[in-house]
Amino acid sequence: MRVVSSIVKASKKPWDPYWDWISRVEPLVCGNAASCKAQPLLLRSARQWLVWNQHIEAYADVRFQVSRACSRVVARPFARPRRAAV
Repeated sequence: MRVVSSIVKASKKPWDPYWDWISRVEPLVCGNAASCKAQPLLLRSARQWLVWNQHIEAYADVRFQVSRACSRVVARPFARPRRAAV
């Protein structure tokens, strides 16, 4: 749940422009601004993570946990073929 704690840490105050934007753009997270303000920051952050992951599930081809992934393995499908030495 590092992502949730990162959202909490990035929110400088219990209510800031980010949460105002989220309440307008993605009401599934916490409803309108008034109801969103009434919810604890940790709860809003966890819901934001959940809603985002549900959204990207439709587009995801591969899943991996960044903290456990080897960068070479993750980047391999995107690597350019090596040129032969001259």
